[in-house]
Order: sequence, then C-alpha cells, then structure tokens
Amino acid sequence: MSHLVTEEKVRSPTRRDSPPSTIASHHLNATSIGSAAANRIRGRGRIGRVHSIFSGAIDVTLRGDSIISIVREEVGSGPINIVTDLPRGRSMAELGVKKNAEVLRKDGEIVIGGKVVLLSLQQARLYRTEKDFPTKPRSISEISANVAAVTRTAARRGHHQGLGSLIPLLVPSGIEKKKGPAALNSFSRLALPRVRSLLSKIGEGRISELGAEVQNLAGLGPGLTPSSDDMLSGLMASLVLIAHNLKGDAEMVRRVNRKIALSARKRTTMLSEEYLSQAASGETNEHFQELIKKMLTAPPNEAKRSAELVLKVGETSGTDTVLGILLGFRLSLDKKSAVGVA
Repeated sequence: MSHLVTEEKVRSPTRRDSPPSTIASHHLNATSIGSAAANRIRGRGRIGRVHSIFSGAIDVTLRGDSIISIVREEVGSGPINIVTDLPRGRSMAELGVKKNAEVLRKDGEIVIGGKVVLLSLQQARLYRTEKDFPTKPRSISEISANVAAVTRTAARRGHHQGLGSLIPLLVPSGIEKKKGPAALNSFSRLALPRVRSLLSKIGEGRISELGAEVQNLAGLGPGLTPSSDDMLSGLMASLVLIAHNLKGDAEMVRRVNRKIALSARKRTTMLSEEYLSQAASGETNEHFQELIKKMLTAPPNEAKRSAELVLKVGETSGTDTVLGILLGFRLSLDKKSAVGVA
C-alpha cells in the first residue's frame, strides 16, 4: 500500500544516535506518531497511566482525560497512535505492562511501568491524515463503480458479528438482499432503523434532529470501540474527505459531524469518543484514509484490494468502519442530499 500521508521528523532534544537512557526489559522504536499524540506528550515527566492492554495496542490515559495508543505496525498510523516496531507475531500483552502503570516522558523516550518498556521516539515520523489527494478524482460514475466493488467485497469478506450484515440493506450496489431483519444479530436489528433515520435526516439537512439517533447508536455493539461508533467514525471521515476532494459543501459536513460527535459524548467508551472526535474533522487511521482515496481516485481493483486490507482491522472494527465509509459515499453521491456533491 502506498503511503502518501504528510510526514516529518518529530524533534527531540536527544541525539538520534545516543543510547537509551533507561535500562528496560523491552526496547521498542516508534516509527510514526500521530499529530494529536505528539501534541499530548510534550514536556517531560509523568504523562499518564496505562488504561488497557491488548494484543495490538497499549492505551494510555493522559491528563485532561485524553488518550493515546501505542500500537503494533499492522494497526497503522492514526491521529492518536504511536506505531512501534514490535515484530509481527508479538503481542503488546506479552511485554509485561500492567494496567494503571505509570507512563513517563524522558527527552526522546517514553518509559512505561518503571523499567518494563522503553519506547524511543528518535526515528518517529509525524503522521497527519492526508486530505488533499494528489490524483485527480474519477468521474461520478466511476466512483459509483468503486463503491459497488467495495460493497460486494465487504458483504462477502467482512466480519459480520457487529453491523456488517447491514451492508446489503443500506448500500445500493446490485447485491441481492437475501437476508432480512430476522437474520440479523441483535446489534444490527437495533441499529437498522436508527441508521436509516440518521441517514434520512442528514440527507434532508435536519441537523438539529440528529442527536436522538446518535445517542441511541453510540456505544451499541461489541468491542472497546463499539460497532456503531466505528460506523459513525467511517461515515464522518468519508464525508469530510469526499467533500474536500469533490468540492462539496464542507460547511454542511462540518455541522453534521459536529452534531454527531457532540451527541455521542458520554454515551460510549473513552477510546471511541476520541476516534469520533478525530473523525469529525476528517482525521483517521491511514488504512481507512487510503481506502477512501482509492475509492475516489483509483480503478475498482485497487479499491477492492484496499478494502480487503481494511476488513482485517480488529475483530469487527474494519468491517463496521467500511460500512460507515460506504454510507458516506451513499449520501455524498446523492444529488438530492444536503451533503451531496454530484
């Protein structure tokens, strides 16, 4: 996958070739750091405590109730992610880090749990979500063909324990709608009428009425970032990036996304709130950004390959986010929609 994100060196007072200042059980190097994460760990001393530990990530809560994620390479760069060189096949949970362990910033390093993990920031590059795509967007009919290709791929190859089974019901693409509501899991059955109502109100520009649907969706589904939240994040990020590159109504999109993000507050997990807040301004994981870019600028086979990569993210997060991205394209390509660009 090509990486056309904006990158630059993260400045540190420590020399790049200087040895680690702390003797630790595990030494890792950061390869990229999201712009939000970089801003949040400025200064020295205690920056926060470990919130949760998973195979792919260590989440750290900071002062002011913000959060950063220290992740494996395959998770990808993102606004709050610090990507490490932990070898593939290794789990963050194997490093011996404990929940509530103290996290310190010492010059160009992060020290986790006293001397358990030392993370060097010397080689890290700064990640910002690329919003101006250098390749000219394809025609609306070609973009629609990409949407159909990604929809079919997600319906066949996605993980449907979350909201993935809603894809054939919500995204027109020529997929035969074989599954009715009776075949849906409990999360999807609850979400379906709420998502339909949300899409209708966005399309009609009834922004002040979005709150009830968002509040009923936020936090719904399995995972630390529940399925409905992943869907909403994909929806918001795609609305921003599509409007930006197809010269849509950016102000209308900003108002829609702001209402969604505000309505979801205190209704879901801390990590989900963070992702929703970032997505409202179009900031997202590099894999999701790349999929949206391919759908706008590349032929169907490239969009399909990008979708296949995204669908592997997490247990259901990749599929649920793809659902949101597809809904963003559905609204954006509708000439009658308040956020339409066609």
